[in-house]
Parts: sequence; C-alpha cells; structure tokens
Amino acid sequence: MSHRLQQLLAALEESPRDWRALMELGSIHHAHGDDVTAARCLLAAAESQALDGFPLKAVAIAKQAAKLDPRNVEVARVLAEWHEKLDLRAEAAEWRLKLPYG
Repeated sequence: MSHRLQQLLAALEESPRDWRALMELGSIHHAHGDDVTAARCLLAAAESQALDGFPLKAVAIAKQAAKLDPRNVEVARVLAEWHEKLDLRAEAAEWRLKLPYG
C-alpha cells in the first residue's frame, strides 16, 4: 500500500467525512480502474458536502460519481432528491427515470 493511500485512510479514520480525502481516494481507485469504488468514495464526499451546507457542490460531486458508475441506483436516488430540494424539478425527474421504479 502506498504511503499516500495510508495517509488518506488514516485521515478518514480520524475524520470519516473529510471530503477532500474521499475525493482523492476516489481518484486513486479510478486511476486503478475501480470505478465502482471510486463512485462510492465520491458519493460519500458529496454527502459530506451536503451535510456541511453546500448542496450545489454536493450535486456536482455526485454527478461525477454517476459518470463513473452510471448503474449506481443510490447515486441516481440522491441526485433526484437533491435536485428536488433545489427546486430543479426537470433535473430531478431525469434522475428519477434512472431508478428501477422510475
């Protein structure tokens, strides 16, 4: 395991909502061809940003996760929910269509 990866994992143990560490961890997974895990890391970073009061940043990060793992239902669900909260109904409807119960 690389030194940087060890540092990131240590940072996340100390602060599990460290969105910067989650983003970098996602980048590492993506670079190694594991887009499913990368998308999970990005979704966690997005959720952290949403909890910290940055909904637009959260949506942008979650959209990156959706590009990495387009079949991830949780990402589509969260994006539909967040777009609805932002009163972006057309975008929310688009994301809802990607859900299995659409």
